[in-house]
Amino acid sequence: LALLAAGSGGFILALTLAQGLIALRGYGAAAISWSLGIVVFVLVTAAGNDLFLRVELGFVAGSGVAAAAMAVALLLRNGEFHLFL
Repeated sequence: LALLAAGSGGFILALTLAQGLIALRGYGAAAISWSLGIVVFVLVTAAGNDLFLRVELGFVAGSGVAAAAMAVALLLRNGEFHLFL
């Protein structure tokens, strides 16, 4: 249940960041971020034996990668990425 909660939290964060990108007309960045999340989900889900654990880990990893990619894209688009370098 903890993995599903973590995946849901990452997914909600990604949805929120996607809305920020859309508001700043970063449609392409949002689409690329979602695509990266899907690729990571498929790769993680394809590895391992236990079906439920694979899907849960894929959900956490995919939503986390999508949220991270959107956060970076949003910071770059907003011109605030220099704060972290």
